This record gives sequence, structure tokens and C-alpha cells, in this order.
Amino acid sequence: MSEIVLPNGYSGAILIPRGRPTFLGTAWGVKKRSKALEVLKKSNPFGLTQEDLARLALRKLLRADKVKGDLTWDEVLRWAEKYFQRTKEDAYNFIGGSFDPIDFSKARADGRPNAFARRCLYRELDEEFFKEGSNPQFSLEYLFTLIRKSFGEGGGRYEENFYLLHFAGELKEDGCPDETDAPEIIPMTSLYPEKFAKKSAFVLRMFLRNMVEERKLREYEAPLRHISRVFGESLQGFKFEIRNKESALDISAEPQTWEALAQAKDFVPMQK
Repeated sequence: MSEIVLPNGYSGAILIPRGRPTFLGTAWGVKKRSKALEVLKKSNPFGLTQEDLARLALRKLLRADKVKGDLTWDEVLRWAEKYFQRTKEDAYNFIGGSFDPIDFSKARADGRPNAFARRCLYRELDEEFFKEGSNPQFSLEYLFTLIRKSFGEGGGRYEENFYLLHFAGELKEDGCPDETDAPEIIPMTSLYPEKFAKKSAFVLRMFLRNMVEERKLREYEAPLRHISRVFGESLQGFKFEIRNKESALDISAEPQTWEALAQAKDFVPMQK
């Protein structure tokens, strides 16, 4: 039986603002914080007031942060995590999203996927990053695909497709409920393990190495040194096959604006 190449997958963007090559467009993920707050509202062994909970909902939290008195966020999470499924760490991450077998099957049924992963990425950018109606301008370049065994039923492979996206446009002023805080533009040299997801750091280091070693862009040398130094050996545990061509995706040109994307004759709406 032939292997299922793309039963599900992920598309993520390394967002670089035009004219600021060492900065990263990103957003602080809040999935874990949101789930922990839900648990705290139902059962609150720490005696947190409604004002305490409201304050926690609005601020970025590192595990060492004091929540109340000597109580740290790490202690709160250790208690709360017993009551919800494992989820992403609260930290800066790439803007992007996952698609599942239903989405990809619908795309194949229409004749060809036509860079389906990129459409998934556009949707996430529209929802999480750019201000509605701002008509952002951007250029998109495929970088690489990370492939690992799928954890889903039936095994197969799971592809994570990454793109370089230079952009100009207004950012959203608010976040996505229970997903992210408002998007930001931050220096790559401000990223540290407690503030940036490790897998994202692994991908960012791959990107920076390409910029420095293959493209000879010296402006990326300082961010590469920083990421390599502060994350160090913690990035060695990721087991991926790396490809430099979209193995399961159509490589034809993709519309570069949301309007063109919506009007494309082979556009396949995705499930939410």
C-alpha cells in the first residue's frame, strides 16, 4: 500500500517586515493560559479574586512570574494542567495553522491541491495578523518542509511547510480569543527560551543559517549567533526529515493578494 504523503499538515510563515530584516512578525500564544483560567474559574484553590483572574487574562505570563504573593505561574499551571489536554506553551510563535484530512481530500477532489498549504497560511494571516480592510502587501517564498511521522490514527506522515513572507501593512490591534495576543514586531535578538517556543527556534535557526550560509546576507549573522547561543543544545531533540521542495504540493504560482486568492477558479474553501 502506498504511503499517504499528506494526511494532514501545517503551514507557517517567517514574517519579516520590509526594510527590517532582523525583526520578526509574531504573536504571543495564549492557549495554555486560556485553558488554565477556565479551570481556575471553576475550582480556585489559590483564593484568586475576579480582579486577579482578569489581570492574568491580560498579561503575558512567564512560568517564573508571580501570580499572587509567592505563588508563581508555574505552580498554577502544574495544578491546572491536570484538568486539560496537553497544548502549546504560552510563548511567541510563528503565525500559521493546521489543516486536516478533510481539507486536503476536498482539494484533491477538485483535481489538484494547488499549493493548499499556502491557502491555509493566508487564512491564518487574515484572521490573526493583519488589520481587517488594511489590504496588506506581501511577497511569499517557499523555504522548506519538515516531515515527521504523524501521531494521528493510521500513522503516515505529517508535513510542516514554512514560507518566508516579507510584508507591509497594518497589524491587528487585538488578538484572537483563546489563541493569541495582538500581533507584534520584535527583534529576533529579543527571543529567549522562556519567550519563544523551542520548535519555532529550531525552524528560525534553519532559516537564519540559510540566509547567512547560502545567501551570504550578513545582516542575519547577529540573530543567528543569538539564537544558536541562547537555545544551544535544547534544539537537538527534534527528529525531522528536511526537504527543500514542496513534496506534496503543486508548485504553480499562487495569487499574492486575498482578492486574487478568493477569485481563483481552483480555490478550495477550507473547513474551520
